[in-house]
Amino acid sequence: MALTALTVFCVAFQFIEVLLETRDDDGSEGLMTYRVSVNLKTLQSFTSVPIPRRGRLPRFPERERRRAIRRTLPTNKATEEQRVERSFGHRQRLHKTTKKNHMFLNSQESPHASDKQQVTPSEDKHKDPGILVSFALDSVCQPKNHIVFLKTHKTASSTIVNILYRYGDERNLTFGLPVHKYSQFFYPQRFATTYVEGVHNNMVREYHIICNHLRFNKPELDKLMPEDTFYFSIMRHPVTMFESAFTYYKGIQAFHSSINLEDFLDRGWQNYSPSVANNQYAHNNLAFDFGFDNNIYNSTDMEERAQAAVAAIEQDFHLVLITEYFDESMVLLKHALCWSLEDVVSFKLNSRSEQSRHMPLPHIADKITAWNELDWRLYIHFNATFWRTVDITLGREEMAREVGRLRQRRDQLQEGCLQDGGPVNPEHVKDNRLKPFQYGEAVIQGYNLKPALEGQTKMKCQKLIMPELQYSGYLYKKQFEN
Repeated sequence: MALTALTVFCVAFQFIEVLLETRDDDGSEGLMTYRVSVNLKTLQSFTSVPIPRRGRLPRFPERERRRAIRRTLPTNKATEEQRVERSFGHRQRLHKTTKKNHMFLNSQESPHASDKQQVTPSEDKHKDPGILVSFALDSVCQPKNHIVFLKTHKTASSTIVNILYRYGDERNLTFGLPVHKYSQFFYPQRFATTYVEGVHNNMVREYHIICNHLRFNKPELDKLMPEDTFYFSIMRHPVTMFESAFTYYKGIQAFHSSINLEDFLDRGWQNYSPSVANNQYAHNNLAFDFGFDNNIYNSTDMEERAQAAVAAIEQDFHLVLITEYFDESMVLLKHALCWSLEDVVSFKLNSRSEQSRHMPLPHIADKITAWNELDWRLYIHFNATFWRTVDITLGREEMAREVGRLRQRRDQLQEGCLQDGGPVNPEHVKDNRLKPFQYGEAVIQGYNLKPALEGQTKMKCQKLIMPELQYSGYLYKKQFEN
């Protein structure tokens, strides 16, 4: 269901009325109206942003809806533009500058990251100038090669990792990879530099990209990465994210005895023990990945923790992407990193089959957001921040044009690479080397390449569909065994 927010201001009575024009997947349309009381100072600084898109998700309780809309009101428009400047300072959209969205640390550890020095704009001889200056008509920029991507769980992050793997692989950049060919940096432990291959024996002089699963720990990452490192991550709507986690991690202690998702949510704390291994997947897992305590017990505690989390995320991360707007996220990332369209085009990886997806009913969705309220608050805030960044940088019209070009290029690659035109269930993947890892009750799909592909074309297509574990192993061998 697509939502368009048409906002009506009434200054005399100090409220904002938000009229939501809805369009469901079947083409049916409708309207929903919300009214929210606001302070006049807040009203003056209001910037329109999309309400979080829920697909066929149910409507949430009135209290949560009011909170969600209130959190789309920026407290200070000037501050928003300053943040954009720190992330997109190398680009200018006419008279405006773009933004850096910092993000957050652990609630028990409060070191503040120093501001990153932006790369001085300079001509990049390896990129198409038409791409580079798509909204920077009077400037060019230098592509960023020092990157940390916080790979969150069940958020389409595996697809982003493939993008980063291919970018670094093509340019012979050095990845910070887990020791001993592990796929994760000893998750759920907080990240430490000793978990990175090449640190213990000083084999690596410079690391360019870190993107495997880790639990965020900014001070340790700062020891390893240069000051100009670009930090970014991705968030997904907690309802679909939690449904996916329940299916994928059904075997963990918190989930395995539950008949279904609603059964788990009804018993909540009876089934969930924070001290049991892997139970972090069952409660505010997004906040946990960002390095925070995910166990929240009362509303007062929640308010304080949520505010601290948002402030810390904004301090430590340059950009937070949104799964529901994946293509828009890739366009924004392209500009933030000063990359080309070809650098961010991708196929979906580690994605479930439609048969293993189960959209929660309205009352179950309410329970999910209540159980994962910290994740819900983070998502609401950074969904709004994402769209304000779009408005300050590209604008909606240019964003739509670039998304169209990205999708067109993806279609071209699918036509040229894929035998079946799209993903297939794992039993139908013909090349065992390209079969995705299967875990839990989810059916993770893969791809088949056209048999006539040869040379560089075949290599390019293979890397577009290569599952994360196989690609990580290939990079480890390339860096440390050759």
